[in-house]
Amino acid sequence: MAHFAIGSMVEALKSFEAAFAVCSPTNSMRAKLLNNIGVVRYQLQKYSGALDAFASALEIQRPLLDGPVRRESIVYCASTILTNVGKIHLHKAKYALACSSLQ
Repeated sequence: MAHFAIGSMVEALKSFEAAFAVCSPTNSMRAKLLNNIGVVRYQLQKYSGALDAFASALEIQRPLLDGPVRRESIVYCASTILTNVGKIHLHKAKYALACSSLQ
């Protein structure tokens, strides 16, 4: 996060990817790391890679959202990811997709 905060996007991406690589497959932090990877890729104007990271993060979130317990933090995390997806679609002038993501 420090690399991201000071604008060192390449280093931030390396750090987030390294953290993701060692994160247990059952750890819910994986979705947050993928969201961070997507945000950094967006900042680097790698929009396809950002969308891939966001899609992977949402795949992790989906079973948690569809499960019997819907915690506020899970809903918030998923809404943040969807907002980021919408932002990319807005940037690319794909307004129908942006609207769908943001709704």
